[in-house]
Amino acid sequence: MMTASLVFFAISLMAQPKTPGKRTLVVNGRAVPDALVQMNGHFYVDLEALAKATDASLIVLPERISLELRGSMAQQAPAPKPAAPAPAPAPAAAAPAPPPPKDGITKDFARAAISQLGLLRDWKEAVIGTIKAGRPADATLQGMRDRAFESMRLASVAASTNSDRSTLQLLRGELNNTQQWITSALTANKHMEGEKAVNPEFPDNDELLSKISDCSNFLSGMITSGTFADNGACH
Repeated sequence: MMTASLVFFAISLMAQPKTPGKRTLVVNGRAVPDALVQMNGHFYVDLEALAKATDASLIVLPERISLELRGSMAQQAPAPKPAAPAPAPAPAAAAPAPPPPKDGITKDFARAAISQLGLLRDWKEAVIGTIKAGRPADATLQGMRDRAFESMRLASVAASTNSDRSTLQLLRGELNNTQQWITSALTANKHMEGEKAVNPEFPDNDELLSKISDCSNFLSGMITSGTFADNGACH
């Protein structure tokens, strides 16, 4: 902005011996012709021309003259605005709660349960073959036992609905009955006791083995249907 101390505002001018020369005033790069005069070594500005060039408001009062700049000159140095506060971080959206599992036998559990039944049947058939052949139990049977128990663990992990868990209880009953029968049959075979070790029709008349077979057949159909049902042969 122009230096105010060097500008003198003359409301009335005394007569001069000669007409002063007028000059062009440049305000912020904008020329104001004939707005500046030099008299007696001082420069004087035409306030009306200055106000018009700078889009200012000129108010002439009896005791003072008010010049309010609101145009291009005022816009050259705008008052600094206070920094807007940083917006508060939006609260993290809560993860939607997972829908409650539907009742019924789930696909994951059904796969694990069918695998468990298959391993139990293979273990049982291997024991029957060993006894009929008159061979002692070996590491093969132990490995089949370990796989059957690991499969039961995986089925337990896969159970997620009430139907899954109820079916799991029947699977455990089938495992317990199978293990009980195998332990008894292998013990008899080891000591060559009774008909289990010598009877060629073994194990056709074994009540516990018949119960195990009935439960296995029932569970296979029930699991495949996807709807839980109970059966006494699995207890």
